[in-house]
Parts: sequence; structure tokens; C-alpha cells
Amino acid sequence: MHFGTYDYTASCSITARYQEMDHPVCDFAHHITKVALGHTGIWLSDGATNTMPIGPHRGEKLTKVQQKENQEVVHRAWKKGYDHIRHSLWNGFYQGWDLNPRPVPNAVCSRICFFLRELR
Repeated sequence: MHFGTYDYTASCSITARYQEMDHPVCDFAHHITKVALGHTGIWLSDGATNTMPIGPHRGEKLTKVQQKENQEVVHRAWKKGYDHIRHSLWNGFYQGWDLNPRPVPNAVCSRICFFLRELR
């Protein structure tokens, strides 16, 4: 079963700025859904982070400042995606999806890091 983070948070009157996978209303919905699905064999697939790791500046002749801004935007998006996935995994939600192929490498690395820590 897929959890629609942004549809659900909007239906809870959460403004767009705070519609995130780790919002407390999502935690509530996740756990209630997990209980409702218990012993059915159906897994909950968590929502996606809507912040894409894509810099705002395009082109071949970017200034050093623009290159730095692009790098900072991408790194912030990677960190947010990592934090969201870690939060989901920590709560026992092991499936999720991505809105775009760009966050996939980060999603894979986030899951590998989480489960490697479990092996220690």
C-alpha cells in the first residue's frame, strides 16, 4: 500500500512548507496504517521526498558562486532525503519510492548505511 505524504498532509491542513515525510501527522498515519495492515501480508510503501537534488543554475559557464550554490542545494537535498529515509527505516517502514531518478543513488546509499549499522 502506498502512503501519499503530500495528499495526506494537505488533507490535514498542513501548509506546503511543512509537508514532509517526517511530519508528526505522517508518523501517526504510518503507525495506524501499519496496525490496520497487520497480518494481511500487505506492506506500507512510504512516500517520497519532494526536494530534488538539482541545482538552480544551468549552463556550461557558471561562476564559482553559482557552482557553489548548486553544490549546496544538491547536498541539502541529499541530506534531507537521507534523513527522511532513515526516519522511515527507524520506524520499520522498509519500502519507499522516489519522484525522480536523481535521488535513487542517495536512497540506495541511505538504506545500505542503515542496514550496515544494524549488523554491528
